[in-house]
Amino acid sequence: MKKNQEKDNYRLEAPFDFLGSETRNWPYFAYQILRNDCVQFSETMQCWLISGYHEVKELLHHSDISATAAGYADGSLAQWLLFSDPPYHKKIRTLIRNKFSLRQINDLKQQIDDLTKELVFSLKKQAEIDLVQDLFYPLTLITITRVIGLPEQDFRYFQECSNQIVQFIECIFSSEEITQKGLAKMKELNEYVDNLIREERFPPDSILAILLKAEQKQLINRSNLNATIIMLLVTGHKTSVGLLGNGLKALLQNEKEWCKLKAQPKLMRSAIEELLRFDTPVQTVLKVALQDIAINDKIIKEGEFVLLLMGSANHDTRVFEKPEKLMIDREPNLHFSFGHGIHYCLGSILAKLQIEAVLETIMNELPHIQLTKQDFAWSIGTGFRRLEKLKVMSNVEQKLRA
Repeated sequence: MKKNQEKDNYRLEAPFDFLGSETRNWPYFAYQILRNDCVQFSETMQCWLISGYHEVKELLHHSDISATAAGYADGSLAQWLLFSDPPYHKKIRTLIRNKFSLRQINDLKQQIDDLTKELVFSLKKQAEIDLVQDLFYPLTLITITRVIGLPEQDFRYFQECSNQIVQFIECIFSSEEITQKGLAKMKELNEYVDNLIREERFPPDSILAILLKAEQKQLINRSNLNATIIMLLVTGHKTSVGLLGNGLKALLQNEKEWCKLKAQPKLMRSAIEELLRFDTPVQTVLKVALQDIAINDKIIKEGEFVLLLMGSANHDTRVFEKPEKLMIDREPNLHFSFGHGIHYCLGSILAKLQIEAVLETIMNELPHIQLTKQDFAWSIGTGFRRLEKLKVMSNVEQKLRA
């Protein structure tokens, strides 16, 4: 990365430790300090940290900012939509976007509701439930495999592969060992998809079928196809698991808001938006400058990395009143949890539908659940923020009666 003498005037005086336990537990205190200067250069990370709402929005739309962020696993993720620019990005997105449209996803609503109820019913008799492992992972993985066209019975295998892949994607400072394990799982999934195509084991109306037709028309190649399938599989459930875990934890720790939602289910839509804003599963987005960029009287040089702090932007007091407070009736709520601009999350409607199904089912079937005493274990990385476990007591009402 290029050096800039002017950075001495606005660089971080101390390293910002994304991976420290205090930051992982609750990064928003640190973000508040960072927003004293919304554009700062970190010598430790060798990138710019953009923490303010308006500054993040400006760079998300800037024509001289690229999503390629060259250096991610030596280019192995260059064909993922997340890390690509037009025209390739537009071509792939156009091919699959209809499968994530409001009409298409609403057609899945009954399936999602039924699956959620089935999973919750299977857990009701347990005194203690790990919502992340026992509910959120099965729900989100089975749902996304149905959309993509992968065998849903293999969802635990997909979870194992995704865990390895995400470890090196979400942490800028991944070790060589983590990187190699992630790349090995990507290769393994490439072979898995190739076998599915060879054996023609996928629904004719699935995303896999759509991409295969595009390959046959020479609009894309097999590498593009495999990369898109793996990206959708990994991001299509990891973000939703984060949203569900972070959101349920926040609600159960804010009893007043949880009771308000149960009493006023009409607030469901605004509650979902607030859960997304309050503790977003997507904390950062890494970009790279294609040209020199002037912002807040500072210059980001061509080739320098830019880390957009989406979680910090969602707590900017210039935009959100009392951002540290969970308010399920907050309006307006123009958060960045699904991104903004051309990289706005394709699966946003699907993710919201899943959390709606979970909240409604829990309110109806497990209305008295409470968090157990636990040390919350968070994913280790700079990109995503999600709980590895979320343990609750399911039979609180029966215990009280006893």
